[in-house]
Amino acid sequence: MSKKFSFTDITAKAKQQQQRDKDFIKDNIVIFQELETLIPPLEVEERKQLEQNILEEGCRDPLVLWENEGKYVVIDGHNRFDICKKNSKKLVEKFGYDFRFVIKEFENIESVKDWMVDNQLGKRNLSNEWKSYLRGRQYQDEKNAQGGDRKKADISDTAQRLAEQHKVSKNTIKRDAQFAEALQTFTGNNANLKQKILNRNIRIPKSTILEAAEKLSESELEKVRIQLEKGTPWERIAIFEQEKATDDPALTRLRQQILESVDTAIYKKDASILEEAKGYLDDLRRIL
Repeated sequence: MSKKFSFTDITAKAKQQQQRDKDFIKDNIVIFQELETLIPPLEVEERKQLEQNILEEGCRDPLVLWENEGKYVVIDGHNRFDICKKNSKKLVEKFGYDFRFVIKEFENIESVKDWMVDNQLGKRNLSNEWKSYLRGRQYQDEKNAQGGDRKKADISDTAQRLAEQHKVSKNTIKRDAQFAEALQTFTGNNANLKQKILNRNIRIPKSTILEAAEKLSESELEKVRIQLEKGTPWERIAIFEQEKATDDPALTRLRQQILESVDTAIYKKDASILEEAKGYLDDLRRIL
């Protein structure tokens, strides 16, 4: 005799299957570093505050995932995902779940990047540097896609399309791309330094970054990175001071005289030689 199932049994089985599907998705969530670089990292205090909010109120905003070849890639909610994973047991005990998610479909990874940039640019707390960098990255990625699976007709005028999309000029988009490329060269593999510049914790003009990326060697750039990480204002880093001084022969000559006097005093251990340096400093004050 066949077993009869009540509506309650069927509903319960459906819920079990749904939970198994959710568990499968959660077990297959991944982070693509290529995409994560499009997400402005949180400051230490911001992350602490987010973690506190999640522990007190639960993770209210769902993660956004992209299904890609059997994996589920995080495209929004990287910080929430990390915090919820770390505190999963506490969150489940208190709220009955650790985090929720929604899945979005995209044609390819370039479409994902477009969505992520648009999503980030819509946030109010983004600095102008971050906005410029993200627009520039988007332009670079789409131009690079010419060699991929996009038709040339689709990107015949990428700058114009992005300019209309982001309500800026075409030239702004191209300048953004130059800035994004220069910043990558300027900071190298130092993601922390890049974050500090984009968050304005280190203030350095775009023009200086562009010029340094073009003119300085990798060894010179590495010295600059070390000084900036130590908290040295960019104006006081020797290589930039030297460039400013070369604009005026008198300043160049005075700078050399001051440095030579100080070096001689140290070498000879003779403080009286510093009087000579003071004279040069007085001349410098009058010029400045």
